[in-house]
Amino acid sequence: MSADKTDRGYDKTLPEAPAANARADVARVNEDLTTKGATEALTRLYEEADPAKGLKSIASDQNAQTQYRAELARQLTDSNVLPALSIAHVKGLGDSVKEGGVITPKKVIERLQGETDPVRRALLEGFVKQYDQIRNEAPGRRVTDEVLQRKIEKTTTDARDNVALKQKQTKDQSELGELIRNPELFTAIAKDGGTTITKDDVEAFRKRMTEGTKPEDAALRAKFAGTPEANAKLNKTLDALSSSFDAANNQPGKKGSTLKDGGLLQDRWDHFMTRESLAAGMGFENPAKAKEALDKGVKPISGVEPVTSYDQTRLRPGQGPQDLSYRMLNPAEAKHFKDSKAFETARKDLEYVFRKGGPILQDKGGAEVTAANREQIIKEIQAREKANAERDKKPVDNTLSNWFASKYPEIKGTPTPAPATVDNIKADTDRARATVKANDGPERISRRMGEGELNENQRRILQSTLVPGRTYDDKVGKLSDASIDKVRAAIDALKPSQRMSEADIAFVKAWYAKKYPKA
Repeated sequence: MSADKTDRGYDKTLPEAPAANARADVARVNEDLTTKGATEALTRLYEEADPAKGLKSIASDQNAQTQYRAELARQLTDSNVLPALSIAHVKGLGDSVKEGGVITPKKVIERLQGETDPVRRALLEGFVKQYDQIRNEAPGRRVTDEVLQRKIEKTTTDARDNVALKQKQTKDQSELGELIRNPELFTAIAKDGGTTITKDDVEAFRKRMTEGTKPEDAALRAKFAGTPEANAKLNKTLDALSSSFDAANNQPGKKGSTLKDGGLLQDRWDHFMTRESLAAGMGFENPAKAKEALDKGVKPISGVEPVTSYDQTRLRPGQGPQDLSYRMLNPAEAKHFKDSKAFETARKDLEYVFRKGGPILQDKGGAEVTAANREQIIKEIQAREKANAERDKKPVDNTLSNWFASKYPEIKGTPTPAPATVDNIKADTDRARATVKANDGPERISRRMGEGELNENQRRILQSTLVPGRTYDDKVGKLSDASIDKVRAAIDALKPSQRMSEADIAFVKAWYAKKYPKA
């Protein structure tokens, strides 16, 4: 490792090194606070400031250490992370800040007066400043370990909620973004060309697109579903839009909801969406800002050879995000990045995105990049690139997201849109599709059974009913009569949920009845 760079990121070559590195470290601490909670964030702060861990290359440079720690304390005091970290810090001091089992300002100040480290002084000062507020909110006005622990636990809960909100907003941007990018589609779905969309409007529009016989219906199909790719894109949007009305985490009044309520509060039919609520739910100030952000997209990189299949992103047994990032960003791809340092940073950022989880790294044994999650991965990479720029006080570098979009383009024809009705479904009389092959699991079997007929949501519903040894025999060969009937019973028992819409369940039931009729 270079003598100018530590394993924790302290870079003495940066202009105004103490200030620049302190800003970067506080940004990392803040990221831990907002995604993990105060305990994890405080641990990160201790490590960043510890010469034995984070500052090895300046451990013998007392002047550099002093400047860095003073600047870190200053940056910490000016940040919004100090109150939560102060509470976690004092909680860890035990009896040294207590009198009669109660934490008192007198004991904290005594500890402060004996502290020479500027970072720990900042933490103690931050606690003293908020002591009165903590005491006024405490039962019996007694500041105990239990009182502080509850506040610490709330930061963990808030962090979990914050992560969930960000994931939801990213998902909504991916699945519902077409309603923002293409305002005419929003207007077409809204009843009578209005400004609000209800679930009834979605289903009415879907029916016009599949069964409508009027000239204006044909014009709609030509405009929004004139090619197989456009039709697949439209079906993806309609499926997500319909599901959003039933999602438990997408109800009116909840932060991040794209829906409003009509006031009757009786059932889901009273919910509706406006352009403003859609944009706000996605995390934007208004529809114009949302469109601007979503329209930016990515810029293709010349010379990147695109894949024709996502299969190379399939995880092998025992592998994880690091293995995946190294395989995707192999040495042959380094030429698309500014230098070796930028290439290594890109690898780490890609690993970070996959390590976050969510809808990514979900189908074990399947390709990790799919037509369903490609856009979301790009959004996650762009969020990482933005965070890096804010931390380093530099312009956003979108090379990684541009490379990813160029290397992993939308593969035409995937996913295949489901037919609007089951009238054209033919029975799998010889069960050529309903087979188990070597090393198969529910995911592969469901893909084979529903190929070209079930969309991704419906395919996942079928997958959920395929349980080895319970609803089907996991021996190589065609599914038995007993297995076919057990899967049928499992499908019939399904209930609508956040992940399974009523419409998709109904379609899978009707599809299965045609595909595998009762003997």
